[in-house]
Amino acid sequence: MENLSLHHLSLFITEEVYVIPGDDIKPVAQGSLPIPQTTETASATVEETIEAIESIPALSYDGKFEKGVMVIVDEAEIKAELQELLFKILGAVGCGLKDIALVKSNALEGTSMESIQQLNPSKIILFGKVAHDIMHYRDELYKIHAEDGMEFLFADDLNAIYTTVALKKSLWNQLQILFGIQK
Repeated sequence: MENLSLHHLSLFITEEVYVIPGDDIKPVAQGSLPIPQTTETASATVEETIEAIESIPALSYDGKFEKGVMVIVDEAEIKAELQELLFKILGAVGCGLKDIALVKSNALEGTSMESIQQLNPSKIILFGKVAHDIMHYRDELYKIHAEDGMEFLFADDLNAIYTTVALKKSLWNQLQILFGIQK
């Protein structure tokens, strides 16, 4: 039990847990609580839950996703000049390909929001529009929106940003806030 990650614990602890400073937290001695008896029904429910989690299609992406930042683009293939722009943008906020999960629109096809949530990104930046459930989180362009433990930033497609200085400025202003960059 001690080796479970926060992700694993979140699968069965659905309420938020708060630690209030000043409260005495006393660890429970091992063996002091009764051990619930396993029933076939409980085992079957756990197995069904595990099967449901494993049946969620994996989301394919480029990068190593070390900083938990997901970048979604509305193109199956990114043109060279747009890819250069994207990596300049990411470099300005201290991210490279090793830090992000770069998801192209064709990788989203046939996946659900659970595929994204399974990766547990802290920040999602979406360029353009994609045919996916994630668009339900879209509020306004160039405005950070936090929901379900993730921060979302929706922007125009990379081609529009590439050709319009005002859009570059709007994106940069919000990226500074999203990544805590001081001017």
